[in-house]
Amino acid sequence: MTDATLSRITLDTHTSDAATQRLKARYRSEAIFKGLGLGAVLLAMAFLAVFLTTIVREAFPAFTQHYLALPIDLKAEEFNPRNETGAALTTAVNAGNFDGQVTNGLRALFPAVTDRVERRSLSNIVSSGAPSILRRDAVANPAWVGTPRTYQAPLDDMADLYLKGQVTD
Repeated sequence: MTDATLSRITLDTHTSDAATQRLKARYRSEAIFKGLGLGAVLLAMAFLAVFLTTIVREAFPAFTQHYLALPIDLKAEEFNPRNETGAALTTAVNAGNFDGQVTNGLRALFPAVTDRVERRSLSNIVSSGAPSILRRDAVANPAWVGTPRTYQAPLDDMADLYLKGQVTD
């Protein structure tokens, strides 16, 4: 039965001019489809590159932080009242008034600020965690007791954002 159906098909059926035109049109459509697919993929990659570039450019300032150099003086009579050494010195240093040290450092940098409201605003320039950071660093470095030094206090988030150009108020 299969022999009978095969004998009817002639070889010139798929090589006629009409079949050749249909085959060319199919190949042309396939090439257009492939080109459009490649164009869509390239366009998506371009948008992705722009998107990632924007994210990195906008997020980069988050990896930087501004500091204010404050003069501090961890006086031995305040931070080591009994002239202790070792663990006792660490306890004495840990109990010191680091909030006052940061405030005094700010007032030393800005002596013209005398009004109570302005002094309160001035204290908002440095981070609220600056005294804790100073305490941690002083405990780690007991040699700081009794020596005046310049301490890099981190700025408050709004002051930091202002210097980065993120806020204008």
